[in-house]
Amino acid sequence: MKIKLIKELTINNECISTEETFEAKKIKPRSSTVELTTLQGNVVRVFHYEYEEVLS
Repeated sequence: MKIKLIKELTINNECISTEETFEAKKIKPRSSTVELTTLQGNVVRVFHYEYEEVLS
C-alpha cells in the first residue's frame, strides 16, 4: 500500500515530510499499523492516525 503522512515526523535526526509517498506494509493482517523504510534506511512504524492511504 502507498501512504502519505498526515504530520511530519522526526526520527534519528531525519525529518520525514508529509509531501513524500512511501510504500508500506501492515505489521499484521488485522492491524492498522504499518511499517515503512525511510530514504535514509530507517524502518519506522506508523499508526493509523499518522497516515492516510494514497490511491494509485
